[in-house]
Amino acid sequence: MVKTAAMTVGATPLDDDDVGPGRVGVVPTVGGIVTIIAPCSAQWRKNTRVLTEKAQMRIHTLFVVAALATVPARAAIAQSAADSTGIRATAHDYIDGWYSGDAERMERAVHSHLAKRLVTTSPQGRSMLVDLTAAELIQSTRAGYGKIPRDNWRDSVTILDIYGNDAVARVDATTWVDFLQLIKWNGTWKIVNVIWENRPQSP
Repeated sequence: MVKTAAMTVGATPLDDDDVGPGRVGVVPTVGGIVTIIAPCSAQWRKNTRVLTEKAQMRIHTLFVVAALATVPARAAIAQSAADSTGIRATAHDYIDGWYSGDAERMERAVHSHLAKRLVTTSPQGRSMLVDLTAAELIQSTRAGYGKIPRDNWRDSVTILDIYGNDAVARVDATTWVDFLQLIKWNGTWKIVNVIWENRPQSP
């Protein structure tokens, strides 16, 4: 095994610890650079072993860092599971509150700035919006406009997406489908927007 090194003309020759036993003279070449080739010394092999051990320690450290990097991911998964539970609870407060005439559940589910909208068709054949505010929805719930027997409830909730403080969910209700936009508001999921579509009526 040999070691190759380069040095500038005029520099002090390398000693035993650098390139091997004995002195090696300086031989100038074109460009003022010399190449010294000598057998590897015990000191050089020792230095190489130390460098190899340091490299192994760096690799071990990288593995530890990679393992620790999974900890935030696990926390994020746990948080997502908690969010899913909260979103479903809010969606059920909304739809089950409507079916049962429970205005408190409805009020708990919706943000005060909620807008619920339906696209319908005017007598002239043009698209138009039907709007409901949070207050109107709560009052309609309290008046019992949505009350039906428990056996007739259809309240399937599907979470379509969650990103940070925002989420989208679908509610398959008895005679319509709701798409809910939710936000995390002071730590609680609230419905801020709803668009809905009636199911086609059976002939």
